[in-house]
Amino acid sequence: MAPLRAPLLRVLAPLMPCLRLEACAVAALGGVRGAKSTTGIVGLPVVEDAREELKRQLQAVLDAVAIIPEAAEYRKSIEKTVRYKLSAAAGEAPDEQLEELLGRQLEEEIKMCKEELGLIPKMAEWAPWDVPEGHTIEFKEEQQVEGAIASGGAGQAPAPNKDTIMANALHDGAACFGHSTSTGSSSSLPHSCDERSSPCDQRAPPAQGLLDLAPLGPTPEQQPPLGAPSSSPPPSTHVSGMDAAANRHQPALLLFWSLASGTAAYVALEQRRVPPDLVLLLDSTFWLAAIACISFTEAWVKFRAPLLDRWRGVDVGRRVFRAQYAMESAMALTAAITLWIKANGNVQGALSLVLDPSGPGLLAAAAAVLVIEQAWVFPALDLRGAEMIATAASAQLEALTPEQQAYVAELQRVVAHRARPPPQLHYLSILLAFSRASMLAAFVWSQMLVLA
Repeated sequence: MAPLRAPLLRVLAPLMPCLRLEACAVAALGGVRGAKSTTGIVGLPVVEDAREELKRQLQAVLDAVAIIPEAAEYRKSIEKTVRYKLSAAAGEAPDEQLEELLGRQLEEEIKMCKEELGLIPKMAEWAPWDVPEGHTIEFKEEQQVEGAIASGGAGQAPAPNKDTIMANALHDGAACFGHSTSTGSSSSLPHSCDERSSPCDQRAPPAQGLLDLAPLGPTPEQQPPLGAPSSSPPPSTHVSGMDAAANRHQPALLLFWSLASGTAAYVALEQRRVPPDLVLLLDSTFWLAAIACISFTEAWVKFRAPLLDRWRGVDVGRRVFRAQYAMESAMALTAAITLWIKANGNVQGALSLVLDPSGPGLLAAAAAVLVIEQAWVFPALDLRGAEMIATAASAQLEALTPEQQAYVAELQRVVAHRARPPPQLHYLSILLAFSRASMLAAFVWSQMLVLA
């Protein structure tokens, strides 16, 4: 075995990080940034040495905003947010924890800094904080007439106070122009916006500058120090609503496979008088095939599709692994029934079979490993996958349907204030999958020798 170990490790090494869904999710979210190959967001490439680049961009924003008057709320908000992010980036926490603290990947933060650098000169030109006393705002009422918008009823509204005007101007200015700088527009700040729903909201995407805090993260005032436990009570550990409805296939598949395999085993043993060892051989072969087809093949092959976003693949994988565990549980249940029948319903006889390390004991050990993975490892890694989906999808909300946006918002509520499981768990998941497959392969071989 020793001469074969080194070549075998060289062959398996490129596949190890992608053998499981959770490993792919971890590779996308953090771990070792040097091995990061994609951000999981279309059009957003990986930035080499992203932490240092982020610090440079944040400092550039801090320098650029100096052209804004010190009393302007826009400058105060920018400086407060930038200094907070700079202090976080200057810490000793790994990049993965920094991304969790900020609520975004470092590449997203860098992009937002560049967009803010394009916005600052325009804000200085528009000067929405400089509102003359007694300024009035013209508005028009809109009416829906046979599918068309009819305008009328122009009038003058009494001037609000200066603080209200400045707050509204900051909001509308960020919504209208915050991230339309790529069009090259340099028009002045408009002086007429509908009081109820600004037309700016209809022609510009939502602002995603430094003032737009991450949907998954609290504000700088609410954010605890790096590594400190959250003081907020954690929500339910289980995703509800749409995600729960999408996961209802697991109990249905468990029932289907249990009935199918259990009925086949019963008919073979009781009516056809097939030897129990042959039934156990077929059952364990199907069990091993499920692990080989999904854990060792589908889980990483789908991520090689160029048009599949990583976060979408992770969302698909969460369902696929539940289906795999349902099938594995059914195979384990069938093996238990077969062993019970083989022992003629005798408890001591069944225990002696289960404790045989060279035969059915391997099946019992594989079943125990499956229970550990389903009860402890997979729920934790599933939470990491949900967090990755919520983070990546929140940056593409405008491209999602209303139902998909509601699903993303639901995931955000579930993962909010939840402690992220350690990334080392995905290595344990890989180890558990290999151990189950090895035990089943050894049992299949032993059964073939028995029946030969």
